Order: sequence, then C-alpha cells, then structure tokens
Amino acid sequence: MEIRPAKEYKKPLYALGVATAIMASSLTGCADFLSGRRKPDVVNYGSETTVVISKETIKNPEYNIKPFRIRNKSLYRDPQVTVYPSETSTFVESKLETVTYTNNKFTVGLYQGYEFTIIGVDKFLDWMNYMEYGDSYSDQGGLCLQYHVSAARTELIDFYKDPSEKFIVVTECDDNKVIYEFFHYGKKIPKDADAQGTA
Repeated sequence: MEIRPAKEYKKPLYALGVATAIMASSLTGCADFLSGRRKPDVVNYGSETTVVISKETIKNPEYNIKPFRIRNKSLYRDPQVTVYPSETSTFVESKLETVTYTNNKFTVGLYQGYEFTIIGVDKFLDWMNYMEYGDSYSDQGGLCLQYHVSAARTELIDFYKDPSEKFIVVTECDDNKVIYEFFHYGKKIPKDADAQGTA
C-alpha cells in the first residue's frame, strides 16, 4: 500500500496558536501572561475556583516596611483626625517626584518609577468604596485591598499608612527599598542613604 503526503495541507489555527505560546514562553522564560510582577494563586472552594493575583516576588526584602503596614481597619473606618487640604499638599510635595492627577480627595503621582496614590485617612473609606475595593488581611503582615476583576479572579493591592497616620498610600510597588525611602525620605533621598531600616 502506498502512502502519499497530502498536497496543500494547512495546519489548523489552534496549532499555530499553541506553537506561538510555546515559543513566546521559551524566549521570555516566563509563561505567566497575567502580569510581569504578579502570579495567580488558585484557591478551590468546593466546586468553584477563585484566582487570587498577588505579588510574585518582593525586591529588597531586607528593608523593614512593617511600621507602615496597616493592621487595624478602624484607622480609616473610624478616623479620629481631619486632614486639611494644606496638609495634603505639603505631604504630596515632600514625597512625589511627579503628580499625574489630583482632586480634593486624592492625588496620584510617580516616585522612583512607581505609581503612588495618596489619600487622607478621613477620605479613604469613600475612595475605597468608590473604587469598589474590599479590604482583608494578607500574608504580608497587614491589610491589603481586594479588587474583584471577575467572579473568579481577585487582585490584591498593598496600602500603607504614613507615621503620622494622617495619610494612606496605595501602590503596586514590589520594591521594599522604594517604599522605605518614600516614607523616610520622599523625593529628597540622602546620597549616603543605605539599608538603615533593615531590622
């Protein structure tokens, strides 16, 4: 019996898609298409599956940012202070290198290439509800924000308090050194600054 190859054979499109995905992952060394800084943790609840997107790795973990973690929801759910616009302006001016957006409730800007959102502690709950974020305890030693991208996918976002407990700072920065320097120095980092807070 003679077997002849088919003429003008075309590979199905799904085969090309699989080949492209394999090639992309071999070139980049990473098959995680969700984000370069995040990876999914799959949690099974009975017959349902929820994907929680959290930070994959923390850069410069020797820097101590525990004092800036929020452990008590009452800080912003029952704030004991009023933050005035002049105080917010002073704080923003001392911290951010560039302001990209601001209004009477919050300010967004850049610091060392990362985006930071600054909100007065007395306005944070309104901001959180408007953004449709929830709050829960994370494995990083404090609270985190939760955003439900879909019924089966949740993203976790870190947020911190400044030492005066008047401002809450939300960022997806994954570098503890940057967060440490944001709160300690702001945009005026001493040239001889090192890992002084590595305890």
